[in-house]
Amino acid sequence: MSHVSRRMIPSILALLALASCATGRERDLMERQSPSTLLTSYLIASGMAERHMASRLARHQASEQDISALVAANRNAWMSVRKAILLPSTKNLKDADLGLESLISEAGPGNSGVSTESSEGRAPRATPLVPAN
Repeated sequence: MSHVSRRMIPSILALLALASCATGRERDLMERQSPSTLLTSYLIASGMAERHMASRLARHQASEQDISALVAANRNAWMSVRKAILLPSTKNLKDADLGLESLISEAGPGNSGVSTESSEGRAPRATPLVPAN
């Protein structure tokens, strides 16, 4: 596990703990989210995902598809958060939460770009953008 990934684990665990707190009283909590809470959540999730991608790029472990997925998840999360701020409703707040979860998943350990499969003729998941030296 890389140094950057180890530093991200506490942040991811904190966000997951906060998300699990909302599970029991999801509707009640979602209706009380303030615009600043949504915006802060988006900024944190976006920063985590971008930092993770920068780390993968530095290790030559990110493909064009990985970058496109991050850009799409980031844009979708922003649009859903923006809509929830401008037009707050239970549905829009839930959509914002789902968008943030999708963005966080781009920064998660399961999306590391490193193949966990055996090397028996299978290519790694990510195709490097820049040839490794």
